[in-house]
Amino acid sequence: MTNLEQWMAQRAEKDAQLYKKYGKPLEKEHTGEYAAIGPNGQVIFGMSTDEVLQKGVENFGSGHFGLFRIGYSALGKWLTLTK
Repeated sequence: MTNLEQWMAQRAEKDAQLYKKYGKPLEKEHTGEYAAIGPNGQVIFGMSTDEVLQKGVENFGSGHFGLFRIGYSALGKWLTLTK
């Protein structure tokens, strides 16, 4: 496994944990919204991935947050490597 593959696998696991802990409780009121979730549960909402990604990088730093669409599982998986 390459360093990139290891990093991607670790990032996917961290993102899954972030969503389970902080994103899942938001589903009732925010389904369909995009969210950047920081390491301590801080959340930035928006209506587009571009908007949320930019705000996430500005607020948390690149690679230090998860990008999600609340109530959907596909967005969190688009960055994972497959063979």
